[in-house]
Amino acid sequence: LDFSSGCLQMDPRPCENVAELWAWEAPGHHSTHNPDIEELRPGPTPLRHPQLLVCHDVRGDSAGYSRWEGSAVSDCPPFLFTHWWHIDIFCYFGHKMVTIPPPSITSLAHRHGVKVIGTLAFEQGTGRTSLSRILSTEQNMQRTIDKLVHIMQKWRFEGWVVDVELSIPKHEVSMLVNFLRKLTAATKEANPQATVLWY
Repeated sequence: LDFSSGCLQMDPRPCENVAELWAWEAPGHHSTHNPDIEELRPGPTPLRHPQLLVCHDVRGDSAGYSRWEGSAVSDCPPFLFTHWWHIDIFCYFGHKMVTIPPPSITSLAHRHGVKVIGTLAFEQGTGRTSLSRILSTEQNMQRTIDKLVHIMQKWRFEGWVVDVELSIPKHEVSMLVNFLRKLTAATKEANPQATVLWY
């Protein structure tokens, strides 16, 4: 978020397809952590089950929102969210293949003890090709998982929602389940507080 100009600045950029994800490298230094992002603070002791997740759909990662404080900008409708203490997980949901939560949002959520998750989406169009390519071999699945974990560590958020909004052949169902299990295990190994959800 760029608080000086008002509208959301989409940095870090999303990955449109498998090739972009596999080619992804952490910007700047090669360290796995971004020092500008606040650590996740302990949240209040949960008094309820199940937990509450708020999903913010950024409309294809071309959001036209104003500052998170809610101050209006002429060409951006205001966005105001003031109830962080009521939620457990904040999902930054985009319609690119990989959407990474902006550091300012992650810091703001972490300040209130709220976990943040990004999006791995397979939707109509290139989603079919991307998913098939990932599931085609164990090596491709592992390569994808390694990149997703690296991105999560670099940008200090706590996992992924995996959005599969297309039909898949029967022979790929077991591969998809295997991929989700491996992604969950690798994500939690990297960060025990992490969460992987399938939508």
